[in-house]
Amino acid sequence: DGGTTWQAEPLTFSNLPAGLYNVQVRYAGGDCAVSGASVSLDEPTPPSANIILSTDTTCQGATVIIQALPDGNTNPTMSWNFGAGASPATATGPGPHNVTYNAGGEKQVVLSLTLDGCQSTKNTSLAIVSNYTDGGSIGSDEDLCGTSTPKTIIVAGEPSGGWGGSTEYQWEKRESDGNGGWTAWQDIAGANEATYTPGSINVTTQYRRKVRRQPCGDWVYSNIVTKLYTPLPSVLNDSYNAACPGFIFYGNVADNDTATMAVTYSLVTQATNGVVEMDPNGEFFYTPNSAFCGFEAFIYQVCVDGTSCCVQAQCFIDLTDKEKPILQDVPADLTIHCDEEFPLAPTVTAWENCQSVSLSMEEEATIGIDSCSLYSYQLTRNWVAVDYCGNSISDQQVITVQDLTAPNIYRVYTLPNGKRMVAGVMHNVTHRWKTVGFPIQFTTQPVVLTQIVSENDAAAVVPRLRNVSTTQFQLRVQEEEAADGTHAEESVAWIAI
Repeated sequence: DGGTTWQAEPLTFSNLPAGLYNVQVRYAGGDCAVSGASVSLDEPTPPSANIILSTDTTCQGATVIIQALPDGNTNPTMSWNFGAGASPATATGPGPHNVTYNAGGEKQVVLSLTLDGCQSTKNTSLAIVSNYTDGGSIGSDEDLCGTSTPKTIIVAGEPSGGWGGSTEYQWEKRESDGNGGWTAWQDIAGANEATYTPGSINVTTQYRRKVRRQPCGDWVYSNIVTKLYTPLPSVLNDSYNAACPGFIFYGNVADNDTATMAVTYSLVTQATNGVVEMDPNGEFFYTPNSAFCGFEAFIYQVCVDGTSCCVQAQCFIDLTDKEKPILQDVPADLTIHCDEEFPLAPTVTAWENCQSVSLSMEEEATIGIDSCSLYSYQLTRNWVAVDYCGNSISDQQVITVQDLTAPNIYRVYTLPNGKRMVAGVMHNVTHRWKTVGFPIQFTTQPVVLTQIVSENDAAAVVPRLRNVSTTQFQLRVQEEEAADGTHAEESVAWIAI
């Protein structure tokens, strides 16, 4: 302090800065001082060393080699603190020291140096990269319906977790082996972006993306997306023209389709004028409304099982039924005599292609109320058949009734025993019954004898009688059973006794 302070032995000074110091000595209590030795103090050189790291960036869990190289020929004492999460956390000596870290982040490495009472510190930092813990998500699954070009696989969720480093992507794929399994995963060359657009495929293929933080070597994987390659079935529109209105119609729309995979049929749009029930194999039942005749249509789809790939088609049903019914067994026109039995209407039937038909018959006669019109006229029988759709057909039989037989002149005989006898000839006798009246009324039923007296038809014939009474009888001619049963007009003589 410039000689201001005096003190007894021993003399001890510390923390003196560098400089030239002079020591003076005097007797205790004296005033005279003499110069002693001069002491020159220099500033000491602090110990120093270079910290050497095997890498300044590494992955969590990897070994970092840390060591120190002292400056010059010094040999300071060294102690280390390797930072948070280090193992070991501290060490002594220059090293090399093998250190690992259990957590990512920027780590501070501190080296403490001591040499000849002088101390100093050196420090450096290194980056411990912690890899991703979640590879993120990608999207999405896709059914390739009749196409071989998938859409771009996009980022649905970013990778997460970890710290530091640079992000590296790599895409992988595998293909269906056709037997329910998959080939091994393989890297896709050049596919190292966050998204990926696949090229054309001809087999069902799965994709995934792996990611890591460099320099970490382990990959973390995303979810898997499947691009389902699905050839579409060949589905054609259907047309049916054998349906009948008013009746349930059955068909199978799969009959004209081609599918290489398992498919399921289903109804898309219901029919307008009826109800369609469709089975998964393409069979269907169509029930039309009760009054519909026309063209019907509905839409169905064919879906490949296990996919969303569907093809739609349309089914047309012709319910118009333009075919007319057919009348069967309509009798031919007929001419009869007024005194013959009037034929009953025969059984006429109607055939209809769709089975639903109504048949009616009406009769109309031109018979008058007096004179000749009572016995000479025409009767028309008209049959009409109408089907479900209004198609109709008609046919008729015209029966002409005529009076061509002249009156008979009878002679009535009274026999000696009081019995009476009448004889006559009836003309225009045919195979139809004719009524012959007696000119008198017998008291009892007479015996009638007959004989054919003409030959207008070559077929063998005999006269037949029935309903003989006291006033009349019925007469006709009959051919053999092997003949056609229709005989020309003959004349028959008769005697009633």
